[in-house]
Amino acid sequence: MRMAKFVSGRFRSSSGDRNGAEKQEKPKIHPLDNLMRELTEMGRPETGRPETGRPDKPSPDSQRIWSKPPRPSPTSSRTARIRPTATTNGSFQSDFSLEEELEETSSALKRSQKELQDARNDLNEARSQLADTQYRLQCTQVQLNQRDTELHRTRANLQDAHSLLSACRVELQRLQRELQDAQDRLRESQDHLVEWERDALRKEALIQRLAVQRKRLLGDLQKTRNLLAASLLRVRQLESESQRVPALEARILQLEREQRADVGGDGEGEAAGTRAEEGKPRIRPHSGGDSGLFSDEDPSKERHSGESISTLDRERPRPERPKRSTDEEATGSPAPPSLQQMEAQLEWLDAQFHRAEMEWDQERHLLVTELKGSQDTVEALTTEIRQLDAERIRLLELEQRLRDVLHALRELDQMNVSRRALGRLIMAAVEQSVDPLTHECCPTRFLSHLHHSAQHFERHDDLMRLALLRQSTIT
Repeated sequence: MRMAKFVSGRFRSSSGDRNGAEKQEKPKIHPLDNLMRELTEMGRPETGRPETGRPDKPSPDSQRIWSKPPRPSPTSSRTARIRPTATTNGSFQSDFSLEEELEETSSALKRSQKELQDARNDLNEARSQLADTQYRLQCTQVQLNQRDTELHRTRANLQDAHSLLSACRVELQRLQRELQDAQDRLRESQDHLVEWERDALRKEALIQRLAVQRKRLLGDLQKTRNLLAASLLRVRQLESESQRVPALEARILQLEREQRADVGGDGEGEAAGTRAEEGKPRIRPHSGGDSGLFSDEDPSKERHSGESISTLDRERPRPERPKRSTDEEATGSPAPPSLQQMEAQLEWLDAQFHRAEMEWDQERHLLVTELKGSQDTVEALTTEIRQLDAERIRLLELEQRLRDVLHALRELDQMNVSRRALGRLIMAAVEQSVDPLTHECCPTRFLSHLHHSAQHFERHDDLMRLALLRQSTIT
């Protein structure tokens, strides 16, 4: 009975305390904690009971800690109200109070069982919530691990992309230096080409002047040839006329003899005069004045035969001058000085002509050699100009490709591209630019693939923007 009252009082006090806590809006305490505290409070006063069943007296400290002032229960009040009548009918009242106490105890036990069941349910719910929370924490941990691995992979890809970009920048700088060197070489070649063209123009002007001088010299030589031909013709005429001089002298002597024979004996004075005249040296008549006076032949035939002599054959030996006749030797008439001067002048002109021809041959040989050398130089310059043009075209194509790549890199920098997408583009370009034979990455191929992939990405981005804009306008 005491135990039942104690339990009922405790439960009532706990329920009253609970209601008071709810009324005072104190922080909520789990019902399991309350139940454990109440069980400990219920069990602690019974621990000091000995085996004989007599309760020990608790110490004042333990009584002060573990015991609480008992609250007045309705059963006690009821018993208090019934006790004055217990003297008359004590047994009936005592049975009635015991039944009430038993009912109250059973109701309190039911309530405690119900509270224990509720606490168990709460505990199971807490366990299920704890298991769900642990599962969610595990899932979150797995997701965090996956994101960490993806982040490490992205960092590795970005580092590779940065290394590739640095390599591309180094390659671009090297190509720019090569382009600058090629442009410098092209400028130097153009300067050399301009100088060679100037030299060629000067040589052409010199060749033209030499050609003009050659034409002038050929004209002078033609004039000299014509003069030599006329002089040779005149010499031939003079020689032919000098060949007729002995015949004319013999005719004159014959006529003089006939005249003396006709005269007969005119006297010794005339004979002495003729002897004196014969003793004098005879003067040779001038060929120009005597050419047609004492000639038996036709002068037209003589002129024709003189003109038929070739004057252009220089190598033919000059014909020997006819010897004087015995009568001319006997008379001792000397050769005219004009003929000697003319022969000396002809010899001098012939020597000058040969010397001029030799000089012209040497000069022509030098000019031909220089012309051949200039032609070889021009051919070499032409081939070098073609090579420079091909190199310039290749450098222009390379410069255009570099401009396209720089434009693509600038567009990638200006575009709102995430690092992950940029890393994917760079990795795809690297995989496509690897040579299957050498297993090396070609920079130009990598840049072209990167340019194409950036263009495709930009096109897809524009299409996505247009689709989103249309969808927004439709909605």
